[in-house]
Amino acid sequence: MKCKHWKKIPSCCVGDLVCAFNLNGDFDSDNWNCYLMNQLRDIAEENKVWSDDQYCSIIPYGEGGRFAVLYWYKSRGKTEKFWIIGWDENQHTMIRKGTEFDALEIVNEHVKRDDL
Repeated sequence: MKCKHWKKIPSCCVGDLVCAFNLNGDFDSDNWNCYLMNQLRDIAEENKVWSDDQYCSIIPYGEGGRFAVLYWYKSRGKTEKFWIIGWDENQHTMIRKGTEFDALEIVNEHVKRDDL
């Protein structure tokens, strides 16, 4: 699906821009230069770790000990994994795929922090 978050396509992006979120808002690893996912990866750059051209980063998300985990290959346009890790209402570990709603909340949360 063409990325719906771009307002204006930058000249740096080659190829089709494929959204990281399907019509239901669920993460889809078949993505390329998704605007929203690129924003998350910009935030993730602050604390990424590297191993054999693979990168991983953990981003604090909201309250209650939640985190977003992103996983990608090199610094290209595809994000391979996007998970949310935290606790459920019964204090059990919760791991699930990230959603478009999660991504928007994380970006908005970090933009507000950076503006302080």
